[in-house]
Amino acid sequence: MLVRYLQANGDQVEIVSLPWRHYLAHLGDNFSAALYRRLRNLQVDVLLEDELNHPSLSRINRLLKGVANYPIISIVHHLRCSEARPAWLNRLYASIERQYLTSVDAFIFNSLTTRRSVIELAGEGKPAVVAYPAGDRLCPVLSDEEIIARALEPGRCEFSSSESDPTQGAAYFTTGAGSAAV
Repeated sequence: MLVRYLQANGDQVEIVSLPWRHYLAHLGDNFSAALYRRLRNLQVDVLLEDELNHPSLSRINRLLKGVANYPIISIVHHLRCSEARPAWLNRLYASIERQYLTSVDAFIFNSLTTRRSVIELAGEGKPAVVAYPAGDRLCPVLSDEEIIARALEPGRCEFSSSESDPTQGAAYFTTGAGSAAV
């Protein structure tokens, strides 16, 4: 959708795809002379990277600093090291993600939670924006009453709260239309 939006507004978009492989193979991309040359020679105003590609770009981005003529902006949806798995493995992922996050110039986050996670892992100080997803465009628009009725259906949502802070863990629903363009 982002590519179509940019193209519809007169921007040229060049996509650099990396094949999906296992994590160690992606780490090996950092030593690919072909990938480095391709990124170094891009004639773009900005390079948008999906943070999901962090294992492939954690070192290569550092090599591009001072050589490439564009800023690198990372679109961050979620950190791998935030997932439920053994702590030792998350420490390893966190180390690699931190290297990646500190190698970019700015961020686009999908939520304040993701922003906080990145700041906790890699520190503050880089330009950033939170661009909330615009919603599901495949479903018809629902009225406020339909949203409330669905939310109250058994098994649809779970609510919990802390006795000391009733807002902790509570589920929040917003209604109305909203959109974000990046």
